[in-house]
Amino acid sequence: MLPLSVLEYFGYEGYAGDFFRAQGGIFHIVMSIVYFIAARDIDKYRILIYLTLTAKFIATVFLLGYYLIFEQIWMVLVSGIGDFLMGLCVLLLWRVYQKKPD
Repeated sequence: MLPLSVLEYFGYEGYAGDFFRAQGGIFHIVMSIVYFIAARDIDKYRILIYLTLTAKFIATVFLLGYYLIFEQIWMVLVSGIGDFLMGLCVLLLWRVYQKKPD
């Protein structure tokens, strides 16, 4: 488990729970597997491209909304911007891929 001081560095001041320390980014590991599978055969796993886009843009709305409405944790803001940029990159690359000649 990560020490609490690590979470404080990322802006989670005074957080005493175990959830973030215990989960250790498991969602990011799962999504990395999704990205890898989708990239290996884009035509076969097209649905994973849609899943990636959906996840990135929902995360963007959630994280930026949370930052603006509830707590101004800098890592939440950076994560929201990062998810938006990753989603935008996937969307633009997907559109380029769709236009390629067969």
